[in-house]
Amino acid sequence: MNHATPHFPLSNHHRDLAIVALAQAGGTVRDIAHDVEASTSTVRRVLKVATVAPGWGYGMRKFLISGIEWDIDGRVLKCLPSEGEVLLDAEQIDHRAPDEIAELVYNTFSDHHGYCICACQVLEVIKDAEK
Repeated sequence: MNHATPHFPLSNHHRDLAIVALAQAGGTVRDIAHDVEASTSTVRRVLKVATVAPGWGYGMRKFLISGIEWDIDGRVLKCLPSEGEVLLDAEQIDHRAPDEIAELVYNTFSDHHGYCICACQVLEVIKDAEK
């Protein structure tokens, strides 16, 4: 995200409001920290208190993936998760069928971890239902 950097110092209250607003608009922690001239630890602290997830803003859809069975060719790997979440740009999936969206979700997750997924469940998180 490219937001205008403030030309005047923000009060802590206004900085915190800006951090929350930028996160709701889809900003990542690093981008938000740069935009409000704060440290990433400050951004994380403010978002934790506000219970707002960075990077899941307008134009994004969030999916939970659970019950993951990995294709690990018989190897024992303890570091692979059995669940997780995936954020996708709404424009990327708006005109796709539900099964195509689920496939994109688990492909994105498996690409991130470097192993194929044999089976899993995918559930979209509705933003209002999360609170």
